[in-house]
Amino acid sequence: MSGHGRREVILMANATRWCDAVMRDTRSEAGRVARREHRVSYVSIEQLTRVIAGYVGRGEPTVSLKDVLERTENGDLRPLPLSERRGRRLLKFLVARGHVTATGDLIQPVGLGELL
Repeated sequence: MSGHGRREVILMANATRWCDAVMRDTRSEAGRVARREHRVSYVSIEQLTRVIAGYVGRGEPTVSLKDVLERTENGDLRPLPLSERRGRRLLKFLVARGHVTATGDLIQPVGLGELL
């Protein structure tokens, strides 16, 4: 496997592992309590997490909240992007649970493992 192909495989594996870890935590008892405290839904967290993981899988470990919100559906039947207010609540949940760090509008997943 070429160096570039190996890098892509590692990035996708790291993104998948991160996304799976976030969703496991979100389903846990502590995660359910935190979801209620932050007033966020499981579906919205899952959608946002998958969008962030998509960026990571493409080699972009730091992403803008605005970009992520534009690509995350609101969980309703209508495919509309998440509102900034709802997105910020989701971001606060992910920060509080230790899954991302945020500086201004930039998000960086925590615990990605090897990045080439």
